[in-house]
Amino acid sequence: MRALRTILAGTVVLVAAAQAAVATAASGGRHECATATSRCIGTLTVPLNWQDSQSEKITIRFGYIPRADRSRPARTSILAMPGGPAPLGPNAERVDSFGKVFQPLLDHSDMMIVEFRGMGESAPLRCKALQQGKPESVTQCAREIGDRARFFSSDQYVADVEAVRAALGLSKVTVVGSSWGALSGQAYTTRYPDRVRALYIESMIGPIDKAGRWQLGESEGKEIQEAIANYARACQRSPACRRAAGGDPTARWDAVVRKMRAGGDNALTLQRLLGALRSASDPALATDATAATAAYLDGDPAPLRRVLDRAAPLAGNKGAGSKAPSKESPDRAGTTAYLCSDPVWPYDRAADEASRRRQLVTWHAERNRYAPFTLSEAGSGADFCAGWPTPRVNNAIEPDRPAVPMLAVASEFDPKAIMGARTAARAFPRGQAVTVQAGYHNPSVEGRGPGGECARQVMHRFIQDPGRVSDPSCTMANYQAHGRFPATAAAVPAARGGGLDAPQRTLVAAAFATAADTVAMHNPHRASRPDAEPGLRGGEVTNGRDGTITLDKVRYVADLAAAGTAKVAGDKATADLTVAGPAGATHKVTLQWKAFTATDTTPVTGTLDGRPFQVNVPGY
Repeated sequence: MRALRTILAGTVVLVAAAQAAVATAASGGRHECATATSRCIGTLTVPLNWQDSQSEKITIRFGYIPRADRSRPARTSILAMPGGPAPLGPNAERVDSFGKVFQPLLDHSDMMIVEFRGMGESAPLRCKALQQGKPESVTQCAREIGDRARFFSSDQYVADVEAVRAALGLSKVTVVGSSWGALSGQAYTTRYPDRVRALYIESMIGPIDKAGRWQLGESEGKEIQEAIANYARACQRSPACRRAAGGDPTARWDAVVRKMRAGGDNALTLQRLLGALRSASDPALATDATAATAAYLDGDPAPLRRVLDRAAPLAGNKGAGSKAPSKESPDRAGTTAYLCSDPVWPYDRAADEASRRRQLVTWHAERNRYAPFTLSEAGSGADFCAGWPTPRVNNAIEPDRPAVPMLAVASEFDPKAIMGARTAARAFPRGQAVTVQAGYHNPSVEGRGPGGECARQVMHRFIQDPGRVSDPSCTMANYQAHGRFPATAAAVPAARGGGLDAPQRTLVAAAFATAADTVAMHNPHRASRPDAEPGLRGGEVTNGRDGTITLDKVRYVADLAAAGTAKVAGDKATADLTVAGPAGATHKVTLQWKAFTATDTTPVTGTLDGRPFQVNVPGY
């Protein structure tokens, strides 16, 4: 109760300080951006510590896009709460990217976005000591920054946001938060409920308890087991995968980890396997993962090696299309401040570092949260943050949730977000949650592919008319998971029909499998694809920006090589190939089919050495 009273008292101070600071920060009137008729990037001076208006002053940056139609009042003002935490960019590029997300609404609605304090040009935190992957450097960084580091957290950030809102003269806002912004959005809404018309959040990272505490620490490791379950769900939606997989998927991944732990292949590491598990929303990986693990256990490592190349490319791996590791971000210290201050970690916030680490040892010893991996293999965010002092009570979200319309969206293959959406929606009196099947992180903000566009439309409709949302049935499950990886053309299920003889139907099926495998990387729900990567068993695939794919002696199965081009436009895929088949003869094959469909059998038309055919190719 004492902690709760402290939080509530602090909230009263924060609200009063935010309101009082506007007049001085804006020189006695509205900010000049308030009268802008086009995109305006501004700054505001605010206290470092909102609970002490006499504390050091810092300058924070924000972006504002006024509505295009100035002839009437705004329908609403959209308060965009971005993820990261990350800066707005050198030229405030993030303002423009969010402007595109809300573009259909900006004729009649304003939009504002505030840079996280500690980032970009908003009192940036800089720390030479901090190094990625080295928890001990966090302690050194905290010492380098000093006592002021404690004031870079979400409760202080949303006070900055409120000051900007008031300086712009905006009345009630519709809060839209994504990823980390889903936390910030709830923090703002619970602190300034009278200013909020409605709240939309998506991809909240981890669950929240009834008191509003962000349980990121308690959810550690759960995403690993959930990712294994996600791949199993993708398999269960595919008849071919269901037929081939069998058994317990968790046991299969356990066996893969044990075999990989035994070593013998520098490309097949447990850290890269974790990368694949945590990338379960990638349709190319979800298609291949179950079959790739089965092949690996059967002595065929090529499919799993490719899965890992796509999920966690090795530095300098040209075939995987990877880039050299990026330099340390200058904003990493700012991100660390929020990561270590906002969540509840499994140690006493007020304890010294040595006590925190002892508490963590006890917590880790209770059970292996990271199975089938060990703690040392998986790593722990709690261990990373133990060296960052957070003695100030700064619960991000207040325990009392206002009765504003609230919608939480999460994607099925984003496990921490699923937990976050459910717990957040339950906490708000008018909360509701929607799940995007087989989706990725931030589906409506990213808006990739038909599923992303569906999620974005849900968001737009809610902003325009907050209320109950019927099941939108948004899905990104536009693929079928494989059950196995055939090693030879003869192992590919033969095409059916078309008037072809048995060897011809086998040849066409193997040629189609090769072409379809290259087209899969162009799934519209993927975030990116490599410019080039090796064929599964040889050759090279080059991915053009216009959807043209060049195959150079590509071997999907060991005894068939394909050269030529494939093309994908929307869901229409074609291929024009010269194929060297198992018997050594060369054939000309053209193919046309509908790509990105969740069907077990694919109708394919085309020609084999000039002879037209129309066949059905079964899944495998």
